[in-house]
Amino acid sequence: MDISDLPYPDTSQFEHYGIDKRPSRIYIGREFLKFRYHENPSDDITVTKQNYVDEFFELVEGIELPFQKVYINQSTLTEVAVWLHRNQSELAAEKCLTEAFGESPLIIEPTTTTVFQSAIDAFVKDSDKDPNFGEYLDYATMQEAQIEHILTWDSDFCRFGEQITMLPHKMWNM
Repeated sequence: MDISDLPYPDTSQFEHYGIDKRPSRIYIGREFLKFRYHENPSDDITVTKQNYVDEFFELVEGIELPFQKVYINQSTLTEVAVWLHRNQSELAAEKCLTEAFGESPLIIEPTTTTVFQSAIDAFVKDSDKDPNFGEYLDYATMQEAQIEHILTWDSDFCRFGEQITMLPHKMWNM
């Protein structure tokens, strides 16, 4: 399936992955979160991804998907806010941070010393440095919080194998 054929999120899409009861836990990757605050999308792929992210959050907030909260770590949120400030606008970065600490479905997981060390160990041990360190940190956070699903557009998470389910990435790459 091409990304442009990706349907808007609904409950049936997630039941296929064993996510059929509330509350399931899901982690949000940096690339997915960036599209929530992307300003003036100029191409079809960006528009499709932004629409999907917006619809996903509307459904989560409306209790129509099996997720009450969406998890992210401090480092990823910081990285997204910095990227938005540099590549979009100060307003986009402010909106991201304000929503994250306000009435948002986002739960911010602390980057503990244990999680950080686990990410460092995995990164140093891995001979293929294709995923960046931030992705190892996301994965270590997910392991610590026992979260099996991640919202991502990024194929680098494939390296973590069957331990996590990448949504909607897995949906359009089936």
